[in-house]
Amino acid sequence: MSFGFSAGDFIAVGKLIVDVTTCLKDVGGSKAEYGDVVAELECLQKALVHLDQLKPQGHPISIDSIKYAALSCRRPLEEFLSKLKRYEASLGPRATGTSWRTPADKIRFMVTQKEEIRKIQSYLSVHVGTLNILLAEHGLETMNLSHEETQSHQQEIRERLETTKGVLVQVRDSVVKQAAAVYNAASMLERLYRLVSGEVCSSLKGLENLVTSACVSTQQIYAVVLEIRGAVLNRPDIRWTYLQDPVLVEDALGRKFPVPSEYDFALLDRIIQHKFVEGPGSTQVSHGDYQIRDARKRDMVLTPGSFLRPGSSLIMAILVAKPPRGTLTDHECPMPRCNSIETTQVHGGGRVCVSCGVWFSETEQRRRSLLDLWEAFATTEQGIPSSMSANKSTTLKRSSDNDTGFPPSKRRKVSDEREAEFKYVGLADSDVFESGRQHIAHVLSLISPPQPIFDEALSRIDKMVLAFDHEPEYYNNLLGIMKDFEAEVIHTPEVISRVVELLRVAMLHAGLEESH
Repeated sequence: MSFGFSAGDFIAVGKLIVDVTTCLKDVGGSKAEYGDVVAELECLQKALVHLDQLKPQGHPISIDSIKYAALSCRRPLEEFLSKLKRYEASLGPRATGTSWRTPADKIRFMVTQKEEIRKIQSYLSVHVGTLNILLAEHGLETMNLSHEETQSHQQEIRERLETTKGVLVQVRDSVVKQAAAVYNAASMLERLYRLVSGEVCSSLKGLENLVTSACVSTQQIYAVVLEIRGAVLNRPDIRWTYLQDPVLVEDALGRKFPVPSEYDFALLDRIIQHKFVEGPGSTQVSHGDYQIRDARKRDMVLTPGSFLRPGSSLIMAILVAKPPRGTLTDHECPMPRCNSIETTQVHGGGRVCVSCGVWFSETEQRRRSLLDLWEAFATTEQGIPSSMSANKSTTLKRSSDNDTGFPPSKRRKVSDEREAEFKYVGLADSDVFESGRQHIAHVLSLISPPQPIFDEALSRIDKMVLAFDHEPEYYNNLLGIMKDFEAEVIHTPEVISRVVELLRVAMLHAGLEESH
């Protein structure tokens, strides 16, 4: 039960004790008797002060009962104080001592109040003793509670130690299992390495045949481009155009031009191809590595069946190679000479680089360009691949370069300067014809030193690229052959024969004819 005690109750009782003590000191009498009473009162006051500061721990009911017992002395002390105040006028601290009532009151106090003083002294002794017993009992209960809490904490610590021990055992078992898994993975990688290294030579032979077949298609592509160019240059009758708002198109270089909304997607595609016959982006456009998107909803890519809505805005994005996984983050600019991490989200889709202002977004469309293939075969001195240039002991040289007297040829590389001019790009994976520089470089690094057939293949590719640097029609024919092979229009034997013929013509034209 709760008695509702407050600090004011203890202050009132303490003040009462001080008043009684002061009155006894003022009245005087037997110093021994009054000294004992004063000592009892002072002990009671100290006990009350201690009880007032006592905080409940565990059982607040026991604290309340002790405080109730301590404050029960208030009424006897008030009655005793009221009796002492009768003599305050003659025996108090303000009494003059000249009145004739002073000796009489002092004698009367000595006779009548002696028994009262003895009673109050006995009561205080018993009361203080009771408080001491209650406080001792409370102390024992507190110690018992502390002991129980200590045992509970010890039990909890034991349980946590057992749990930790179990977790450590599980971790140890997991480490053993992971070590076994790592060992198995290492064994698998070793077997895979042996398998790949054994098939590299045959793969390079197939690559030579594939490149040979691709050269034949270059001339066909060039002819198609000429036809498209002629079709685009035929200006339409402007009397029947612009009957409604045109479509505003912004290409990958940031150039804006209107297109009549009466046109369809095929005509728009022809216009874009004509604008990129040469210059930055011409190679990607000739391969179809670009997209046309809605300027407001940039996640929406237009298809041949899309409708050109009057007054709408479109953007064109060039597809560039998606960086290798782990090289760039989703919020990092993919441009070669930027790679800034300060990009902002664009409403409608994609992100814009704060540094170079290029808009980019990933796409599921795959690239068909072979630019990364040429870059993957970049060579150092004497035509040896870059992945092998660190081997100082190799002395292999290309016989074709030495025989013809031409300096080591340079590989066609994707121009960082041209890519830097793009304003809108899409990040796309490469298709089956574009292996990617990191994969081809890895395959090349597995062959040390190069085999004769590999050296011959690289020499042929160098000569072909050297010829294509000045004769774009051969390069277009090569791409045409590869597109026919991809569409299954021609098969491997015909691809090989067409590419070999294209190489022969290209080498004759470049002054690099070989003896068969």
